Amino acid sequence: MWMAESGTTLDWDEHDASSKDGSSGSAFVSSVGVIDPNSDNSALRAASQCVSVGGSLLVTAYAQAFVEAGQPDSAGRAQIVVFFFDGEDCTGAFTNSFTTPQPIDTNGLDHWLELKAGSVTSLSTKSMLVKLGLSRAFNAESFSARFDNILVKAQTPSL
Repeated sequence: MWMAESGTTLDWDEHDASSKDGSSGSAFVSSVGVIDPNSDNSALRAASQCVSVGGSLLVTAYAQAFVEAGQPDSAGRAQIVVFFFDGEDCTGAFTNSFTTPQPIDTNGLDHWLELKAGSVTSLSTKSMLVKLGLSRAFNAESFSARFDNILVKAQTPSL
Protein backbone atom coordinates (compact mmCIF):
# COMPACT_ATOMS: atom_id res chain seq x y z
CA MET A 1 0.00 0.00 0.00
CA TRP A 2 1.28 3.49 -0.86
CA MET A 3 1.82 5.72 2.17
CA ALA A 4 2.52 9.46 2.28
CA GLU A 5 5.80 10.26 4.02
CA SER A 6 6.45 13.23 6.29
CA GLY A 7 5.72 16.58 4.63
CA THR A 8 3.74 14.89 1.84
CA THR A 9 0.12 14.16 1.00
CA LEU A 10 -1.15 11.38 -1.27
CA ASP A 11 -4.59 11.52 -2.89
CA TRP A 12 -6.46 9.90 -5.76
CA ASP A 13 -6.93 12.26 -8.72
CA GLU A 14 -9.38 11.78 -11.60
CA HIS A 15 -6.79 12.71 -14.26
CA ASP A 16 -4.83 9.84 -15.72
CA ALA A 17 -2.39 9.18 -18.54
CA SER A 18 -4.46 6.69 -20.50
CA SER A 19 -8.10 7.68 -20.65
CA LYS A 20 -10.01 10.84 -21.34
CA ASP A 21 -12.82 10.03 -18.92
CA GLY A 22 -10.60 9.67 -15.84
CA SER A 23 -11.98 6.22 -15.09
CA SER A 24 -8.80 4.91 -13.47
CA GLY A 25 -7.27 8.11 -12.08
CA SER A 26 -3.74 8.69 -10.79
CA ALA A 27 -1.79 9.21 -7.57
CA PHE A 28 -1.56 12.92 -6.72
CA VAL A 29 1.54 13.56 -4.57
CA SER A 30 1.93 17.01 -3.02
CA SER A 31 4.21 18.84 -0.61
CA VAL A 32 3.03 22.17 0.81
CA GLY A 33 4.90 24.68 2.95
CA VAL A 34 8.25 26.41 2.84
CA ILE A 35 10.95 24.20 4.37
CA ASP A 36 13.59 26.96 4.69
CA PRO A 37 13.04 30.39 3.06
CA ASN A 38 16.80 31.12 3.06
CA SER A 39 17.94 27.93 1.32
CA ASP A 40 18.34 27.11 -2.37
CA ASN A 41 18.69 23.38 -1.60
CA SER A 42 16.13 20.80 -2.65
CA ALA A 43 14.40 18.04 -0.71
CA LEU A 44 12.84 14.71 -1.60
CA ARG A 45 9.20 14.42 -0.57
CA ALA A 46 7.38 11.21 -1.46
CA ALA A 47 4.75 8.58 -1.10
CA SER A 48 6.33 5.15 -0.70
CA GLN A 49 5.74 1.43 -0.56
CA CYS A 50 8.00 -1.37 0.71
CA VAL A 51 8.19 -4.47 -1.51
CA SER A 52 10.03 -7.78 -1.09
CA VAL A 53 12.70 -8.51 -3.72
CA GLY A 54 15.51 -11.01 -4.05
CA GLY A 55 19.22 -10.53 -4.55
CA SER A 56 21.07 -10.31 -7.87
CA LEU A 57 17.98 -9.22 -9.82
CA LEU A 58 17.58 -6.44 -12.35
CA VAL A 59 14.91 -4.09 -10.98
CA THR A 60 13.38 -1.61 -13.43
CA ALA A 61 10.88 1.08 -12.43
CA TYR A 62 8.49 2.60 -14.95
CA ALA A 63 5.87 5.32 -14.47
CA GLN A 64 4.18 8.22 -16.15
CA ALA A 65 4.25 11.57 -14.36
CA PHE A 66 2.45 14.85 -14.97
CA VAL A 67 3.73 18.17 -13.59
CA GLU A 68 1.50 21.21 -14.06
CA ALA A 69 3.11 24.47 -15.17
CA GLY A 70 2.78 27.56 -13.00
CA GLN A 71 3.70 25.96 -9.68
CA PRO A 72 5.69 27.94 -7.06
CA ASP A 73 8.68 25.63 -7.63
CA SER A 74 9.54 26.02 -11.32
CA ALA A 75 12.55 23.71 -10.97
CA GLY A 76 10.67 20.90 -9.20
CA ARG A 77 10.70 17.38 -10.66
CA ALA A 78 8.69 14.20 -10.46
CA GLN A 79 10.76 11.03 -10.14
CA ILE A 80 10.72 7.42 -9.04
CA VAL A 81 13.35 6.62 -6.39
CA VAL A 82 14.14 3.04 -5.31
CA PHE A 83 16.19 2.12 -2.22
CA PHE A 84 17.37 -1.49 -1.63
CA PHE A 85 17.82 -3.04 1.85
CA ASP A 86 19.37 -6.28 3.09
CA GLY A 87 16.56 -6.85 5.60
CA GLU A 88 12.89 -7.71 5.27
CA ASP A 89 10.34 -4.86 5.34
CA CYS A 90 12.91 -2.22 4.26
CA THR A 91 15.03 -2.67 7.37
CA GLY A 92 18.69 -3.48 7.81
CA ALA A 93 21.54 -1.99 5.84
CA PHE A 94 20.85 0.20 2.82
CA THR A 95 22.64 -1.49 -0.11
CA ASN A 96 21.96 0.57 -3.26
CA SER A 97 19.50 2.96 -4.91
CA PHE A 98 18.50 4.52 -8.20
CA THR A 99 16.42 7.48 -9.43
CA THR A 100 14.66 7.97 -12.73
CA PRO A 101 16.21 10.78 -14.76
CA GLN A 102 14.13 13.48 -16.43
CA PRO A 103 13.58 12.91 -20.15
CA ILE A 104 15.88 15.29 -22.05
CA ASP A 105 13.58 15.85 -25.03
CA THR A 106 10.95 17.82 -23.10
CA ASN A 107 10.55 20.64 -20.61
CA GLY A 108 8.50 18.26 -18.48
CA LEU A 109 5.46 20.47 -17.94
CA ASP A 110 1.77 20.02 -18.78
CA HIS A 111 2.05 16.60 -20.38
CA TRP A 112 2.65 13.04 -19.25
CA LEU A 113 6.35 12.09 -19.04
CA GLU A 114 7.68 8.55 -19.29
CA LEU A 115 10.01 7.79 -16.37
CA LYS A 116 12.23 4.70 -16.47
CA ALA A 117 15.41 3.52 -14.74
CA GLY A 118 16.85 0.41 -13.16
CA SER A 119 19.65 -1.25 -11.24
CA VAL A 120 20.80 -4.70 -10.18
CA THR A 121 20.21 -5.63 -6.55
CA SER A 122 23.11 -6.83 -4.41
CA LEU A 123 23.31 -10.50 -3.45
CA SER A 124 22.04 -9.70 0.08
CA THR A 125 19.00 -7.57 -0.95
CA LYS A 126 15.68 -8.66 0.54
CA SER A 127 13.42 -5.59 0.13
CA MET A 128 13.07 -2.29 -1.68
CA LEU A 129 11.41 1.02 -0.83
CA VAL A 130 9.76 2.45 -3.96
CA LYS A 131 9.05 6.20 -3.80
CA LEU A 132 6.83 8.38 -5.95
CA GLY A 133 9.13 11.32 -5.44
CA LEU A 134 9.01 15.08 -5.65
CA SER A 135 12.30 16.93 -5.83
CA ARG A 136 11.32 20.37 -4.57
CA ALA A 137 13.08 23.53 -3.43
CA PHE A 138 13.32 24.28 0.30
CA ASN A 139 12.20 27.88 -0.37
CA ALA A 140 9.18 27.06 -2.57
CA GLU A 141 5.67 27.23 -1.16
CA SER A 142 4.61 23.92 -2.75
CA PHE A 143 5.10 21.35 -5.48
CA SER A 144 2.96 18.48 -6.75
CA ALA A 145 2.78 15.83 -9.46
CA ARG A 146 0.52 13.05 -10.67
CA PHE A 147 1.83 9.49 -11.12
CA ASP A 148 0.14 6.81 -13.22
CA ASN A 149 0.86 3.38 -14.70
CA ILE A 150 3.51 2.57 -12.09
CA LEU A 151 5.33 -0.70 -12.66
CA VAL A 152 8.33 -2.14 -10.83
CA LYS A 153 9.69 -5.26 -12.49
CA ALA A 154 12.34 -7.63 -11.09
CA GLN A 155 14.00 -10.20 -13.35
CA THR A 156 17.17 -12.18 -13.72
CA PRO A 157 19.68 -10.07 -15.65
CA SER A 158 20.49 -11.38 -19.11
CA LEU A 159 24.13 -12.05 -19.85
